[in-house]
Amino acid sequence: MNYSQNFRLGVVLILIGIMGCQSPPVQLPAVLVKAATVSFDYVDQDTIYSLSTDTTRYHPEPNPDAWYWFWHQQQLQTRMGDYTGQLLHGSYVKQLRDGTLLQKGEFAWGLPDGTWRPWAPAGALVAMEGWKKGLRDGEARYYNEQGQLIAEGEYAEGLQHGEWTERAPNGTWITTTYDKGMVVVPEVKKEEDDTTETPEG
Repeated sequence: MNYSQNFRLGVVLILIGIMGCQSPPVQLPAVLVKAATVSFDYVDQDTIYSLSTDTTRYHPEPNPDAWYWFWHQQQLQTRMGDYTGQLLHGSYVKQLRDGTLLQKGEFAWGLPDGTWRPWAPAGALVAMEGWKKGLRDGEARYYNEQGQLIAEGEYAEGLQHGEWTERAPNGTWITTTYDKGMVVVPEVKKEEDDTTETPEG
């Protein structure tokens, strides 16, 4: 065996060793694989719902404090802390027969997720809210019937958090700071006593 044959054999052995040390391919959990969804319209009296439901066999452990939306027995249903049937997953639109939008948003495994927008029957936008795993989370803005902003702030895990501004009836803006739903009362600084003591004499 000459030098070149020894060199090639060494390279092959090194490659076999490297390949033997590699981990086997990782199997992604079902929750990370995009769900197969089916979209359809559901009519209830004068209201049309455009739904998307999950058709996989993935069933997440329910959160006892969250409201789940699901399709069961040919009806759109909601239930707190539990669900039956196919979870809503994907886009959701609620509108009147004449096309007037009432609500638009996204679901993730039966829970509101992302930005949601509800409208009044007259057509005015009522709010823009961020949602995550069934709880308000992120920026939120609220409007009156004339489309004027009347309140804005942020939620964190369903609770008001940080600075919120609200329009008072007289048109002025009031700012309130929250810490996980609790109003933060600003500390009042005590005025220092300017009186000086005079030595007895």
